Amino acid sequence: MDLTIHHLRCFIAVAEERHFGRAAARLHLSPSAMSEQIASLERGLARTLFRRTSRSVELRRICRSSPGRPVP
Repeated sequence: MDLTIHHLRCFIAVAEERHFGRAAARLHLSPSAMSEQIASLERGLARTLFRRTSRSVELRRICRSSPGRPVP
């Protein structure tokens, strides 16, 4: 998988907005396109980056680690 700036922008937008629809609007994408980009990123990294429910999205603990600190 080739990691692109677009994947990173999508990841940051979802992490900051905590909502796929708002993150998609912010980047002028459809919510389904945003979801596809995040799914592609997660497949490429072999990691689930977000915990999703029907009402919210939150970063998984692995994504919230402090810089310089190893992730358990």
